[in-house]
Amino acid sequence: MNRLMWIGLALTSVLLLGACGSSSTTNAGATKVTGTSLTLTMTDFSFSPATIQAKAGATLAVKLVNKGSAEHNFTVKALKIDKNVEPGHTATVQVKVPASSTPFYCEYHKSRGMTGNLTITQ
Repeated sequence: MNRLMWIGLALTSVLLLGACGSSSTTNAGATKVTGTSLTLTMTDFSFSPATIQAKAGATLAVKLVNKGSAEHNFTVKALKIDKNVEPGHTATVQVKVPASSTPFYCEYHKSRGMTGNLTITQ
């Protein structure tokens, strides 16, 4: 019985550590958009993905999902986009990718590091 308990504990630990590694890796990298839509998750206090790569001139439907406990905002000043999203809600904005890279941010939490970047691919 003692041996089975230790095996179960070891398997649980491996599964938990594996899950932690995969989720942080996915959130850390840039997302290259190949279609016409993208989901951008807002949490307290970050965007995921924080870097979006897309072709200049493309129009993207960006679904904003607020999984945080506070109201968040998606602002792309160069494109005159300013959209609020209440906690637990979603919204969609149309983004026409500019000819050069441009930042996006939450106007309420920019000072806390809630920023991202829209970069251009060839």
